[in-house]
Amino acid sequence: MTFDPRTVQPTHPGQYGTPTVPGQKFAGSAPPPLSRPRTKRPLAGKIVAGVVAAGLVVGGAATWFALTGSPAEAAVQSTSFAGANPTTVPFGVDAPQVAAVAATGPQAGDTTGLYAATTPPACTTADFLTQLQADPAKLAAFGGVYGIGADDVPAFVDSLAPVVLRANTSVTDHPYSDGAFVPQPAILAAGTAVLVNSYGEPTVKCFNGNPLTAGPQAADAITVVPTAQVITNYSFTTIDNTRVVVIPGKPDPKPHPGPNPTTTPQPDPELVKKAEEAKATAEKARAEATAAREKADAAKTAATIAQTNLNQAEQDLARAIADGANPTVINELTKVRDQAKQDLETKQNQAKYADAAATSAEGTADQADRNAKEAKDKADASAKAQDTKHQSTKDQDTKDETPKDKPAVQDAGQAPAQGQEKTQDQQVQKPVQVQKPATVTPVCPKVVTEATATATCPATVSADTAQKAPAGQGTTGTGKDETGTGSTKGTDSTGKSSSGSDTKTESKEGTDK
Repeated sequence: MTFDPRTVQPTHPGQYGTPTVPGQKFAGSAPPPLSRPRTKRPLAGKIVAGVVAAGLVVGGAATWFALTGSPAEAAVQSTSFAGANPTTVPFGVDAPQVAAVAATGPQAGDTTGLYAATTPPACTTADFLTQLQADPAKLAAFGGVYGIGADDVPAFVDSLAPVVLRANTSVTDHPYSDGAFVPQPAILAAGTAVLVNSYGEPTVKCFNGNPLTAGPQAADAITVVPTAQVITNYSFTTIDNTRVVVIPGKPDPKPHPGPNPTTTPQPDPELVKKAEEAKATAEKARAEATAAREKADAAKTAATIAQTNLNQAEQDLARAIADGANPTVINELTKVRDQAKQDLETKQNQAKYADAAATSAEGTADQADRNAKEAKDKADASAKAQDTKHQSTKDQDTKDETPKDKPAVQDAGQAPAQGQEKTQDQQVQKPVQVQKPATVTPVCPKVVTEATATATCPATVSADTAQKAPAGQGTTGTGKDETGTGSTKGTDSTGKSSSGSDTKTESKEGTDK
């Protein structure tokens, strides 16, 4: 089912983009508070909630609150906040007036209305890249955050799209300190301008140039889940949320395409969703159990009152009989006594059934609490498992990079080892074996406009042509591209190879016969 994401009352005249068919709704219609008041620092929590509820930060006044505790209680950064160790000077402008949405939990990077687009763009990537390239060490360190070399940074930055956050977003911020980027959890306020990558992930903060990667789960913020494939078309809204704006995505130019590396282990989004649903079910069950217990207590009180009334009626009847009252009075008092007895029986039954219902509801709530805890434990365990798998992969990669069967290097003046007495003239040199690839289908770049995409290269490449490809540049690849973007293997738009390879075997070995 699809919904119109434009559910926020516009506060500014529309001047951006072109109307289009709306997509899936991005939940929420009002700016959420950034943080609940904390037990240890209630005043700070109230101030944060007030600032975000208002949705405004005056001028460039930076506001920052450190909320200590669990990872979800990360540092909250208001709009126009640079921090103590910014990577660059601002190369973009935040938009605190953005039509924010109340949303929490995991959100896919291609969710319609997740971000807002501005005219002119909120950030200037060229300015950012110029500042990075002015400091080679910083440029290399920036690439290291995303697992790419300094030479790959320009194409990577060019592939990022400038947007404005519409919801408070949990990220891992990376201030630049002592020649390195130091990861720390943070929550960026709605209205913060960022650059997002080809998978919809916030990647750079425009007000300070800090690299951004996925953040931990937070109670009052969203976490962005990258898409599995490159986003073909982004579906943004205007800054005032009056229209949906569709902007073509860009290919991922990294040598090894994929979402940003996670510095913070992320739980499985499906398990997180189940945990949130289990928590909501538990809260509902607990509320129902509380109401049932209150009802049972009220029924018990009513039964106690009915017992008191019966005791009084019996005493009145006994006194009338003892005093020799006339039969009419005794009959009336007998009726009162009988009615009180019947009322007591009714009230006792009601109390009994209400108590049983409350006990049952409390049992259901207890089970729901256990289910919620189990679901949360599974979600947390998935993050730990992901971290373990990531570490195992790193260890395997390191192991694979270790040279195997590497021949020892012999100095010219060193005597040959036993079994190597033969002279160089007696050594046998094997010819170079080159494996020629068959006819292949190249990745065909497309010229993209807002409406069309046309191919600009031939459909096939001959084996001879493939053989002449420079070393390190693959020729085998498959392309899937509907609007000029997609997941590609082989030669990418920057001329770098993502999975192509030339197979070449060359060896020299001495023989002793």
